[in-house]
Amino acid sequence: MAPERGDGLAAIEHGPSGVGARLVAARERMGWTLPEVAATLRIREPHLRAIEAGHAAELPAPA
Repeated sequence: MAPERGDGLAAIEHGPSGVGARLVAARERMGWTLPEVAATLRIREPHLRAIEAGHAAELPAPA
């Protein structure tokens, strides 16, 4: 289980089996670029990059 962040959000898993690595692999397998995914999902590219890299601290706080 992933450790908890101070704000209650689960930290993104690190390592080759982490969620970010799985998302990168799926995106690349489908031939999508990060800007394409960001535009389609309407999520800022830096946030997607942080998720893929496993950098939960770079994500905004919940609303």
